[in-house]
Formats: sequence, C-alpha cells, structure tokens
Amino acid sequence: MLTKIIIESVIYTIYSLLFACCLFRIKNISTDEIKNTKNI
Repeated sequence: MLTKIIIESVIYTIYSLLFACCLFRIKNISTDEIKNTKNI
C-alpha cells in the first residue's frame, strides 16, 4: 500500500516537472518571437 503511494507521488512529480519545462519552452519561444518582431 505504501509503495503504491510513493510510486504515484514520484510519477506525479515527474509529470509536473515535464509540464513546467513545456511551459518554460513556450514562454521562451513567445519572448523570442516578440524580440524578432521588434527587430523588424
């Protein structure tokens, strides 16, 4: 029972980290696009 809870928490942590990385990449892409439009 305890191991199942630990595994679920680890999986949840991994998914949240992946989600945070995706959001960070999207933010970087949007800021790069804004910089490119300013240069033009």
